[in-house]
Amino acid sequence: NIVLEEGGQTATGTTTDAILIAATQQGEAYRYAGTATRLGYAVGRTVYEATKRSAAQCLKRMEGLV
Repeated sequence: NIVLEEGGQTATGTTTDAILIAATQQGEAYRYAGTATRLGYAVGRTVYEATKRSAAQCLKRMEGLV
């Protein structure tokens, strides 16, 4: 993992990973959104956090806590 200079948070993946986003063709356009970009980082971080929460909930269900 890479620690971002801005904010000191960990970036998942590598700078050669890429993210494809389907869009409505409205708003700002981005030619690239890899993990080294703000947009790519935001998408990657959102997916990471959602996966982490989902895994925690799954473990609680498996342990009969939820």
